[in-house]
Amino acid sequence: MGYYLEVRGGTKKEFLDVHGELVGHHPPEKHERDDDLLVCLVNNGDFMATAIVYSEEELARFNRISDTRPKLWYYVDRALLEEFLPSNLRILS
Repeated sequence: MGYYLEVRGGTKKEFLDVHGELVGHHPPEKHERDDDLLVCLVNNGDFMATAIVYSEEELARFNRISDTRPKLWYYVDRALLEEFLPSNLRILS
């Protein structure tokens, strides 16, 4: 089970467009970069989900060939994501 970003005021894509750096439709090789974590915006048909990719294993789960859901990948400053992560994954608190 992953960790998901819940956005207040606006859509999840709007939040990512403002606060993230778009990587594209294909994920990068690493789940983190400098002070950023990877976030995957997943189109589930009825709703959009924003999954925080907190490990290489999580990246592999979202990047399976059998998972054909449309996705956009973003790098987002980890400080903006900390409140959505469990304490064992936080580095700023």
